[in-house]
Amino acid sequence: MVRRYALGSGLDVISCPSPLFPDEAPRHLIIPDISLGILTSDSLNRLDMPGCVKARSSRFTDNAKLKEFKQRISFSLRTVNELLDEAIISLRDALSTHDELEKLYIEAIDFDKVDEETKKITAVFKAAVS
Repeated sequence: MVRRYALGSGLDVISCPSPLFPDEAPRHLIIPDISLGILTSDSLNRLDMPGCVKARSSRFTDNAKLKEFKQRISFSLRTVNELLDEAIISLRDALSTHDELEKLYIEAIDFDKVDEETKKITAVFKAAVS
């Protein structure tokens, strides 16, 4: 709603989606023209920045309705955290494997030949653009 209003008012808006949930509404909005940033802070993305005014969304929550789903929400949060932990482990393992492979490739690369081929390709592109 804020994003739509700002865009409708002709303001530039920088929308920052969540890398985990890119199809959902943006996690953060930055509106440089009016020096405003609206940032989301939660259990997955804790922000504590000096000079910021915090608005707690919990005051807009229907607590009675929330209690109906307390167990489901608790289960979902535990599941999300476990899956994120596993994803982090997998990414660390992938980086380690990548680093090992890179060491092997670097030893096998003829960098002088790479530079030579790069110059040839660059010359072709420059000639095509001219």
